[in-house]
Amino acid sequence: MEIIKEMVKVPFYCVRASNRHVWTSIYQRKWTRLFKTSAVGDMTIQCMNDLGPIYGKISQIGINSLPPKCDKLIKKTGLDRIYDDWPALKFEEIQKILDKEFPGWKQSIRIEPKPIGVASMAQVHVVTDLEGKRWAMKFVKPMAKKRIQETLKALNEVISLSKVAGNAPIVQKFFKEWEDFSTSLRKEIRLDLEKKNIKKIQAKLKKQKGQVIKIPEVNDALCTPDILTIEFFEGIPFKELLQKKQQLSDKVKDKLAQHVLKEFLVQIFEWGLFHGDPHAGNLILLEDGSIGLFDWGLTGEFSDKDRRYISSVLKSILTLDFAMLVDALMDIAKEEEVEVSQEQVEHELRKVLTLIKKAREEGKKVKLHVLINACFKAADKLGIPIPRGLFTMAKTLLTIEGLATGISPKASFTRAAAPFMLKAANPSFKDLWKMTKNLPKLYRKPA
Repeated sequence: MEIIKEMVKVPFYCVRASNRHVWTSIYQRKWTRLFKTSAVGDMTIQCMNDLGPIYGKISQIGINSLPPKCDKLIKKTGLDRIYDDWPALKFEEIQKILDKEFPGWKQSIRIEPKPIGVASMAQVHVVTDLEGKRWAMKFVKPMAKKRIQETLKALNEVISLSKVAGNAPIVQKFFKEWEDFSTSLRKEIRLDLEKKNIKKIQAKLKKQKGQVIKIPEVNDALCTPDILTIEFFEGIPFKELLQKKQQLSDKVKDKLAQHVLKEFLVQIFEWGLFHGDPHAGNLILLEDGSIGLFDWGLTGEFSDKDRRYISSVLKSILTLDFAMLVDALMDIAKEEEVEVSQEQVEHELRKVLTLIKKAREEGKKVKLHVLINACFKAADKLGIPIPRGLFTMAKTLLTIEGLATGISPKASFTRAAAPFMLKAANPSFKDLWKMTKNLPKLYRKPA
């Protein structure tokens, strides 16, 4: 029944968004607005806002999958608004939420009416307490939360039907990915979980000396499951650095890129607890040179099993030992009780070897994290369950490399990551000897 309701809502909201655009243009007598190319983005963002965050996320994934040649068209039509330009809640609605969650709030805080950030699921306002300290207060949009719950109900019906309909590997894989996707969305709207993540990472930071990354303080008195209040960071958003809106010297940019790589590699390979979505919008350069990192709704965390899997795969890649890599995936399959033949594993992993060969033929460097990601994808294709934390790690490694090289083209992910990966691989003396002989082959240009 829920899936039928959902199917009816999709065309309804699409039609409503287009009608709203037409009638608003006529009412405001802005006739040219009717035919502007950017109207596509206006109608899309309104439609996605009505349909809910799940559809917004799917739209983002779809736009990201388009080839680079489509970038100009995406900007021209205004479809790039789907990333961070969502309609905001009216200030009256924000005040109603505060009245419900914190009766008498007007006596203790002052809130700025204009939001400093609006996303599909939440928006952020600056508040000032009685001592004059500024905080960033994040609100979950009530309608967004309601739409997520409705869509997930419909999705659960589809998943239940699929289990009855058949067990084809491709079908099961598809719905497993959907289950993972829905789980991450449920976590993102639980701001109490984000608060818990911040506390956990702060405990790690206290034990570490010389950290450049700064995590915001939490104002516990102004937090609920739907409201998170954290320290307000003032500085230069990394987004502006990547867009060249802020000018820094090459020396400062090089140092900043190195700090970004090192700090995130420490989180991943030493702490085993890391930010799962470290894009430029979640970082800010503070006045003292430290880097503010916020939006901890999505994190990755390793279990002891995850660490063993990482160690075996890294050891195989760093030694360029194909047989060891096959054995590593076979061992994971056995532990996860998945039946797979050695021939199947070898067939999928030959694609990893092809990746290395192709890069060398083109005279390019083979990136270690790209090889790691390729190994995990091969395992996933074989039905060997790779823990979510490892896929999150692979995505995070790709993101931080792009972030660092966007700040400074001189940034070398491989040089920064090699010591961390070597330590995580936990190689024996024999393995180390093989690495000294084979690792240079990854980067050698063909004669």
